[in-house]
Amino acid sequence: MIRGWAWLLALLSGLLLMLCYAPFRLGDMAWVALVPLIVAVWFSKPATRWEPLRLAGLGFVCGVGYFGGSLWWLTTLTFPGWALLSLYLAFYPALWAIFLGTVIRPVGLNKKGDPVWLGSLHNLRIGILGAAAWVGLEWIRGVFMSGFGWNGLGVALNRNTPLIQ
Repeated sequence: MIRGWAWLLALLSGLLLMLCYAPFRLGDMAWVALVPLIVAVWFSKPATRWEPLRLAGLGFVCGVGYFGGSLWWLTTLTFPGWALLSLYLAFYPALWAIFLGTVIRPVGLNKKGDPVWLGSLHNLRIGILGAAAWVGLEWIRGVFMSGFGWNGLGVALNRNTPLIQ
């Protein structure tokens, strides 16, 4: 196994999110773009003492790839402003990764002794909580401090008219 594979997956997730927006406009990529980050958070070897910091780092790397790439057009205005804004916005995926790795991490066995991955209700709960946390953080990002509500994940689906109605 490649050493540091979790960090590469986190960066891949950020780059896939970047592809959802202009100039690439591969909006359907939004359905799978977070999968590499989820794999990195749930299946990489946890740190014993600093696990929340490692999770935040994975989310931060994803966020830097995501916002650094999708906000490229800000470099024509100000390069330091682009860099600072991208670094600030990367904290939101970092918070989501902490939530994903600590609150809704699917580990253990169910009442029957089967792995929790086999339980549909458990997986549905994980999906709902993960999506709600992502949307909540996007909303907070749109009203708190910067008020930068651009590049929400739902905006990537703007070409899929039947779905966004």
